Amino acid sequence: MIIIFAAAIGGFLLMLLLLGVVGPKRLKERMRRLIRWYSYDSQLFLPLDPYKPIAKALKEGVENFVPTKQRLVKFLYVNLGVFLLFLGLTLLLIVLDVLRSVR
Repeated sequence: MIIIFAAAIGGFLLMLLLLGVVGPKRLKERMRRLIRWYSYDSQLFLPLDPYKPIAKALKEGVENFVPTKQRLVKFLYVNLGVFLLFLGLTLLLIVLDVLRSVR
């Protein structure tokens, strides 16, 4: 039972750390830059800045609705990175399954 609570608390703290809410200042700044890049600079349509008030972010998002070449390139980087990540994880699982069945 204690292990379950420890895992839940650890997962919650990890989530806060990855969202840039807690942690050292340098890490928080880098995580916030990454989140802003992901949700604003690399969104193809309707980019929203997560650190602005929602009304202002929506207004700017509607003004910048049309994709630019720079945002298209960053969008492709994100999608290619996610595709390669899942491809690598799938291949890793296949290799581990083959190695386990050989033994």
